[in-house]
Order: sequence, then C-alpha cells, then structure tokens
Amino acid sequence: MAFTDEVSQFAQDNIQMEFKESLRENKIKSFLYYIFFLFEEEKRDVDAIVNCFSSDGFEILYPWGSSNSKEELVKWVSNIDEKSEYAHHIQNIEIRFIDNQKSEVKVDLTYQTLNIDKELKNIKLHYKFELIETKERYPKIKKYATIIVK
Repeated sequence: MAFTDEVSQFAQDNIQMEFKESLRENKIKSFLYYIFFLFEEEKRDVDAIVNCFSSDGFEILYPWGSSNSKEELVKWVSNIDEKSEYAHHIQNIEIRFIDNQKSEVKVDLTYQTLNIDKELKNIKLHYKFELIETKERYPKIKKYATIIVK
C-alpha cells in the first residue's frame, strides 16, 4: 500500500472513530437530561428511574449516605416530596470514555427546590457517574456520587 493510501485510510478511520464517539457522547448527554427530567416530574415514574440503573448492581453515594439496592432506590424515590417542585440546571458535562462499554461522566449543576410555601432554594451540586453501555437506547448507571459544592 502506498504512503498516500495509508494516510487516506488513517484519516478515514479517524473520521469514523470521531463519528462513533460523537454519537455515544450525545447518547450520554441525552440520558443525563432524561434522568434529571424523571426526577423533576410532578408524579415520578419510579419504574422508569429504577430502569436507568444497572440490573447487575449499582452504587449511589449521597451527601447523607449511600445505597446499593433496588429496594433502597425505590424507597428513596418514593419518598421524594411531591408537594415541592424540582429543577436541575446543568452548567457543565464532561465525558471520558474508559473503554467501549464504560464511561465516566462529571456534571455540574444548580439544583433548585420550590417548596409548598414557595420558598426557593438553589444548591450547587457536582455529580460523578459511571455508566455502562447496553443494547438498550440509553446506558445504565453503575455508580453515581453527589457532592454539594460550597
């Protein structure tokens, strides 16, 4: 193979790799907006939220504790106050592909709550996710941690 043919093939391979990474990156970003949307709904779809987590096990680290079972996740989501309103305003998303199946995602956002008395609270949060690819539309959450930013 001539040098120019090798360069052309290399360029073509890079274009295909960038295309696949762009598709995967956009799928991850869409998933993040989807999961935050699920938590913002007035009547939360617990099954849809649970389905966003790996069926092979997962780990959640909250500022107040941790969870690693479907039962604990269902209990936590079911106990979220439905009389308050919630919003997630994403400021930044960083995605690092670990391999073809795993990615690490960092999200900075402002979390807002509006309680029944119309008191608004703004909390800066940093999330760190470990996502795994599946045959489904979206990846699944294997791990996630929430940190309150001071």
